[in-house]
Amino acid sequence: MSSKTPLGFVRSLGARLASAPRLAPWGGALLWIGFIWRMSSRPFTPGGSNFLVITVANLAHAPLFGLLALLVLAGLVSRRPRTDAGSGLPPIAPSQAGLAWLVAVVYGCVDEWHQGRTPGRDSSLGDVVTDAVGAGCVIWIACYVAGTAASETGLLRRLVGGALLCFLAALAAGIGVG
Repeated sequence: MSSKTPLGFVRSLGARLASAPRLAPWGGALLWIGFIWRMSSRPFTPGGSNFLVITVANLAHAPLFGLLALLVLAGLVSRRPRTDAGSGLPPIAPSQAGLAWLVAVVYGCVDEWHQGRTPGRDSSLGDVVTDAVGAGCVIWIACYVAGTAASETGLLRRLVGGALLCFLAALAAGIGVG
C-alpha cells in the first residue's frame, strides 16, 4: 500500500506509532492528559448563548479524547507487526480497544469533575458523551486500518461516519440532550 493514498498515509503513521518504544505512547498520553487538564483549568465563556460557538466548543472534545484513546491504544498493542498479508500493523485485540476507550472515557469524567470545580467552567454529561464518541470513532478507525481487509473506500466511509457521529454528539451536548 502506497503512503501516497489516504489509507497508506494513515497506516504509515500507525506503523511509526507502533514501532516507537512502548513507553513513548504512554508518555504521550500523560502529556496529552496534562494538556487537557491545563485547558480545563482556564475559564471559558463560549460567546454567551451562541449555539454555533457552543456546538464547536463541544465538538472540540471529540479529537481531544480521540487522540488520548489512540495513544493509550498504541501503548497497549504489540510492538511486532502483523506477519500475514495486509496492513503490516500489529493486530488490535477487542480487549485492547475496549480498555483504551474506557481509559479515555474515565479521564473524560475526571476532566468534567475538574471543570465543575474550576471558576468560570461547568461540567456536562454531554461533554463526556462527546468524549466517548470521539474516542470510540478513533478506535473504530484504528482497528479498521490495522485490519487486513481495509480499503480506501472503507476508510473514507469511517472517517465521514465518525465525523458525523462526533458532530451529532456535540450538537446534542449543545442543546442539552446529553
